[in-house]
Amino acid sequence: MRKTNIVPDELSDYFENIKSNLQFKQWYVGHFHSDIKIVEKETLLYNTVEKIY
Repeated sequence: MRKTNIVPDELSDYFENIKSNLQFKQWYVGHFHSDIKIVEKETLLYNTVEKIY
């Protein structure tokens, strides 16, 4: 996966607000049409399937 700049929108802002109030091991996002490792704990998925448990 590659890193990129993502332009937020209203839905992204909503989830960012939720994310800022949670503790998590990995945050998966599927709103944008790309497969990107955003930062260590955040992954954007579109075509890739990840096993989560």
